[in-house]
Amino acid sequence: MTDQSIRASDQERESVVDVLRDAFTEGRLTFDEFEERTAAAYGAKTWAELRVLTADLPAGPPGVTSATTAPLPGRFLPSLARSASSRSLALVSMSPR
Repeated sequence: MTDQSIRASDQERESVVDVLRDAFTEGRLTFDEFEERTAAAYGAKTWAELRVLTADLPAGPPGVTSATTAPLPGRFLPSLARSASSRSLALVSMSPR
């Protein structure tokens, strides 16, 4: 079985939407592109469908090349997406009130 036929989870869809949201706020996507890709992410059934939505976006900050922090261009890595999402949540919960 190739990863193209592996079913996507709700958390993996949310992780892709997080990447898309970041790309939109950084000016990499127009509002229309963001809306279109977000709808496609929520409707995606497989990893292959999710991978296409972020293939033209950087995996992380410029200059990051570590295999543990940046996937290859065009590759959606669910385990990486989950860890990035977890880090974001941890930062939010540590904010002063």
